[in-house]
Amino acid sequence: WLKQGRISAPLDTSAQRSPGGSREMMRSQTALAALLSLAGLLPGLGLGGEAPSMLRVPTAKDLSGPELHDYWREIHSLEEASSEASEKSVSTFPAVDVAEQFDFDPKRVPEGLQGIWWWRNHPTFGSLLVSFRGADKTFVGNVGKDLPSSNYTYISVARAGGAGVPDIARNVSWLTWLHDHGLEFGTPFFNSSVQMGVGSTYLNTAMSGLYGKFPLPAAIVEGWKVGEFLNWTPDESHDAAKCFCSIYWTGPNHLTRHNFGHFAYDGFRLVDGNRQKTGHFKTFQDAMAAHGTTSFAVVAWAPPADLGGTLGWPVAAFAAVAGVSLASAAALSLGFLALRARSGLRAAEGAAGCEVEACLEPSEL
Repeated sequence: WLKQGRISAPLDTSAQRSPGGSREMMRSQTALAALLSLAGLLPGLGLGGEAPSMLRVPTAKDLSGPELHDYWREIHSLEEASSEASEKSVSTFPAVDVAEQFDFDPKRVPEGLQGIWWWRNHPTFGSLLVSFRGADKTFVGNVGKDLPSSNYTYISVARAGGAGVPDIARNVSWLTWLHDHGLEFGTPFFNSSVQMGVGSTYLNTAMSGLYGKFPLPAAIVEGWKVGEFLNWTPDESHDAAKCFCSIYWTGPNHLTRHNFGHFAYDGFRLVDGNRQKTGHFKTFQDAMAAHGTTSFAVVAWAPPADLGGTLGWPVAAFAAVAGVSLASAAALSLGFLALRARSGLRAAEGAAGCEVEACLEPSEL
């Protein structure tokens, strides 16, 4: 029955209307994918070999037994995760202040794609705020490698502040899980030569750890359905997708997302590269008011790993109290740490039995 491809799944929009609908849809899709994977059925459907890895789910031929267990256990944690711990790593701002509070970097991004984009009716979050970033690194995803010289762009959930979601517990939990697992979407053909109205791109998905090769969680969050997956052959479609998802630049301040060769949802630019609001901003405000969304959450700035977490939330708290940006608070905190390090050095030298003034260089006195 499965090998004959007799599973069909109409586009489901219930997750966009009900907070519980998205969770139930994710759980059912994941459970069926796990069943097919563990039963070893998917390779027999001709989806193995050199096909992009989002067209496959891992089996015992790809991962060891413990790895396969961890792979599905982690996805299960995404479905069931509580936001209690996750909320400690996010910051929020009023939905009406999106234009001022959501961060983006227009460098190396085509002018018409710069700024803040709103994915309306996103299959998991309902509404999702993102921005495109320019080619500032070598991007390695499930489809291949994109070099900075290609002037590609990408969307980063892994970067602090890179994505914003309505501030409800389920959304915050999923956002931080995806952030912690390094989710980024490369958009290779949205480069310096892309043209509005005819431009389109496949997505090159990057995740960390076991999901780097098989980024199924990203697919499920973006509306992946087992039924469509089993009946989908990208080589036989005119769609830009290489796996199952693509983006089309259909007009001024307007993008469309496709899944499995058909329309999935819209993207509207709210703010351009100069932080000027577009005509879609009022539509966004009205939609948020209608849905009762009063605030958005983003993953907060975190200190570099080599600081051992010394900063973290004290920095955020200081920024909030002092009314300065996180970057300014971080700089001041780093300065404070430097002073403490110097004090520690002096104490250590004193304990070693030498005079501080004799031990320090003249420039440090």
